[in-house]
Amino acid sequence: MISTVQVTGRWKNSKSSTVGIAEFTLAEVDNKLSISFQGATGGSIPGNIGPIEAVAHASDDSSSDCIAFQAETTVDGKQYIFAGNINKGLVIIATYIRILNGEKPNFFIREFFYKLK
Repeated sequence: MISTVQVTGRWKNSKSSTVGIAEFTLAEVDNKLSISFQGATGGSIPGNIGPIEAVAHASDDSSSDCIAFQAETTVDGKQYIFAGNINKGLVIIATYIRILNGEKPNFFIREFFYKLK
């Protein structure tokens, strides 16, 4: 079982003018990791996504601490793949956005988050 203590909680984007995720919350519910996102107003991520299941990852097969996670969902014709990792107390999330109808290019957003107390 992977311990999610260091990643669970509410996290805020370090850049107030983001076009991606304004903040997110990671929680452990019934031994599963769950994540909810709040998109930035007028940005590329919908206002609210989640909660959706996230998959926790350790650094190797002998570790028990969560250092990364991934989650994905489809909303309004766009597939969102969220890949996060913790480094020096910050969470870095790479969001891959795939436009399912192909009318616009797929794109990528990388953002940094700090934990709220």
